[in-house]
Amino acid sequence: MNRKLWIVVKEVYRKNVMSPAFFFMVFGPLIMFAIIAGVSYLIAQDQISSRQGTVAIIASTPQVQQVIETDGGENQYRFDLPDEQEAKRALAAGAIDGYIVMDVKEDTISTTYYREKTGKDISLMRLENTLENYLKNNKLESIGLTTAQLNYVQNNRVNMKTVNLELTEEGEVKEAKTEDWTYFVNKGIAYVMAMVVFIFIMNYVSVIAQEIATEKGSRIMEIVLSSVSATTHFFGKMLGIALVILTQFGIYLVMGFAIYHAVMYFNAWNLIPASLGITEMIVKQILSMVGSTVWLTMIYAIIGIITYSCIAGFLGSLVTKVEDVQKTVLPITLLGVAGFYIGMYATASSNNPVVRIGSHIPFFTPFVMPHRIAAETVSESEIWLSMIISLVFAVACLVVSTALYKGSVLLYSDKGIMKKVQQSFQLFMDTKRSQTKE
Repeated sequence: MNRKLWIVVKEVYRKNVMSPAFFFMVFGPLIMFAIIAGVSYLIAQDQISSRQGTVAIIASTPQVQQVIETDGGENQYRFDLPDEQEAKRALAAGAIDGYIVMDVKEDTISTTYYREKTGKDISLMRLENTLENYLKNNKLESIGLTTAQLNYVQNNRVNMKTVNLELTEEGEVKEAKTEDWTYFVNKGIAYVMAMVVFIFIMNYVSVIAQEIATEKGSRIMEIVLSSVSATTHFFGKMLGIALVILTQFGIYLVMGFAIYHAVMYFNAWNLIPASLGITEMIVKQILSMVGSTVWLTMIYAIIGIITYSCIAGFLGSLVTKVEDVQKTVLPITLLGVAGFYIGMYATASSNNPVVRIGSHIPFFTPFVMPHRIAAETVSESEIWLSMIISLVFAVACLVVSTALYKGSVLLYSDKGIMKKVQQSFQLFMDTKRSQTKE
C-alpha cells in the first residue's frame, strides 16, 4: 500500500511542479504585488507633480502680493499679467496652469480660480490659509488685539488621552502597550499575509478539484482504482498537492533569504532615499518584531489549506465533466471570500463581535486571526483554542472527505450537487453495512 501511495504522490507532484501553471502560481503573486507597488508609486508621484503648478494672480494689492510671495506654498505665482484677457491667452499657450481673479477689500478677499478642465489638480489650500491669516491679522490690528491675546482666548481645547487596559492571564489589570509604528507594521504584515493565504487557498482549491475531476471525466479513474484503493488514491492526491504547496513555500523562503543577503552584501540600504527614514537597523527591528506574527499566520495558513483542500478533493470527485469544476467548488470559494472580507473588516475593528466570532470559525480563522494577533486584541489562550479547533476541524474534514470520496469517485450523475452528496453518503453507508455483515 505504501508503495502505491507514493507512486500516486510522485505522479501528482511531478505533474503539477513541472507544469507552466506552477510557474505562474509561484511568480504570479510576486508579479501582482510588484505591479501594485509600481502603480501605487507612479500614482503617488503623479499626484505630487499634478498638485503643483504655475498660477497667475490678477488684481491683487501689493500687500497681498507680498504675503503670497512670502508664504504662498510650493506653487509658482505670477503677478505680471495685467488683466484676465492676458491670463486667458497665457493659459491657452500653456504658460500657466491657471489663474486667480481677486477682489480685495478692507476686510474681505474674494477669489475665483480658473483652470482648464483637463489641467492639473493644483492644491491651493496653502494659499487659502495664508490669505485667511492675512485677513485675521488685519482685523486684530484694527481692534487692538495681538495674536497672542487671540490665541489665549481661542485655546479652549480639552485634550483627552485614551489608555487601553488589558486583563492578564493572572487576572491582573494593566496598561496595554501604546500604538506606535510597530503596531502599524504588524497590521500591514497581517494584511499582506491574509491576502497571500487567500491566493494560496483559492489557487489550490481549483488545482485539487481539477486534478481529480480530470481523471474522473476522462474515465481513467476506473483503471486507476482497479489497482489502488480509493482511500490510497485520495491520500496520495492530498500528499502530492501538499508537497507542491511546501515546494512553493520553500521557493519563497529561499528567495527571501537570497534577497536579504544580497541587500546586506551589496549594502543596498544606501539606494533607499534618506527622506523615507528606512535604515538597516529599522528593517532588522521589523523582521524580529513580525517574526511571531508571520509564523503563526503560516500555521493558520497550512491548517486552512488542508481544510479547504480536503473539501475541494471531495467536491472534485462529484464532478462528471471537467467544465463543471468551478461551479462545483463555488460554495467553498464563497466561504473563502467571506472569510477574506471579514479579515479586511478586522483591520479597522479587531474587537467587533463578527470578527471575534469569525476568528474561531475554521473556514474564516486563516483570514481573520492574523489581524487580531497583529492588533494584540487576542489572548494566548484564544490563539491556542482557535488553532486546536481549526486542526480538529481539518482532521475531521480529511476523514469525512476520504469516506465520502469512496462513494462519489465512481458516481456518474447529472443531478445537482446536493443530490450527489446524498448519493455519495448513501453509498458510503451501504458499504459500511455490507462490511459489518461480513
